[in-house]
Amino acid sequence: MTMFFRALSKKKIILHIGLPKTGSTALQQALHQSREALLRQGVLYPAKVHREDDPKHNFVLDLVRKGQGHDISSERGYKAASRIVISNEALSNDFYHHGIEQNRQLAELLRLHGELEICMVLRRESDWLKSYYKQAVINQSVKGKSHYQNSLPVDAFRELEPVRRLLDFGSLIQDVSAGFQAPVRVMRYEEIQVSQVIQYCTGLPVDPSSLRVRHNESVSDAAVEIMRQLNAVISSIEEKCAWSSLLVQASGAKHAVLGTLAARATPEAIAALDRAKIDSVRYFPAEAPQVEHAEFNMVLVAMKEHFSN
Repeated sequence: MTMFFRALSKKKIILHIGLPKTGSTALQQALHQSREALLRQGVLYPAKVHREDDPKHNFVLDLVRKGQGHDISSERGYKAASRIVISNEALSNDFYHHGIEQNRQLAELLRLHGELEICMVLRRESDWLKSYYKQAVINQSVKGKSHYQNSLPVDAFRELEPVRRLLDFGSLIQDVSAGFQAPVRVMRYEEIQVSQVIQYCTGLPVDPSSLRVRHNESVSDAAVEIMRQLNAVISSIEEKCAWSSLLVQASGAKHAVLGTLAARATPEAIAALDRAKIDSVRYFPAEAPQVEHAEFNMVLVAMKEHFSN
């Protein structure tokens, strides 16, 4: 197990855990971009991030799953910091998947550095479900997450156990507080700006006009519906990436996950795609009533053209 050192002075640890699709990317980018200024004011946003363009703290996933990982006390500015802010929305997305013991293990490791508080952002149920559903359809298949790369209509998706548990906000808040054995500060996505979440996490005043953040663009309903139907016949990650590449070309989507999958597509995988699969895609208004027929046909025709080319 990685060695952690107790803080010489009492620090406050703010652990932002999402939910997903509630502005986490914007929050993380703003904190990461302001890291040096925050350090000068006694706030540490650890430099150990996933990527410069996706500055979430994936090291906490190693801590929660394995009990070992990045040593926060090795961060520059750690000793002088009175507050440490850590952010990864996967901690709420995977909260029930991790289980009680692993979540408590993470909490105990973080408490070695100071007093722990949890920050959660919740969103209006219908809006959150739609956004989360679209993300799950676009995502690749992941072990232990049956709702990823699914081919279900949104109403059926809502009834999946992992989704139902995340939608039960009241129970989720109680379970998070019990699991991490820490107080939970809940904010509402519709009622706040990113600057207000940053202000809570850092304990510092924030000028909203000073923030320059990139929000993760959403994929169109039509593009998601096409991928939903393709998910039912996709047999490998290579094929998922190849179809994602054609979908990006056809729709012009700039979504981070879709773009990452598309970038991994190889010419060989694209050449191996079965034309019959894209020809089987049809417009089903009963299963996707939010999708406009004209836009659906436009994206589908463009995908077929890119396939032929």
